[in-house]
Amino acid sequence: MDKNEIKEKMHAEDFGKLVYVNKLGRKVHCHGKVKHISSKGSVLFYDTDSIEYHVHADKIVSFELKEMFPEVKEYRGSPVVWDGGRLLSTRSNREVDLKR
Repeated sequence: MDKNEIKEKMHAEDFGKLVYVNKLGRKVHCHGKVKHISSKGSVLFYDTDSIEYHVHADKIVSFELKEMFPEVKEYRGSPVVWDGGRLLSTRSNREVDLKR
């Protein structure tokens, strides 16, 4: 993709799937948010696994917008608390890890 295509298709805080070619020539697929697009067209992409990717415009193959799942509010009828690392059920004293 060139920088004009990137500025048309991608915007800051867009959630989606980025496909780019790494330095070994392999295609890398990652899901997350676009954090910043520079004037030269390079993209700072923040993956859902908390990994930052800095990808140059000529290495980007495609970007697809995806829908982000809503945040979990309750589990089996009881409210859920997010402690920063995992989701905890507050119904009992047991800690129940929930996948985000």
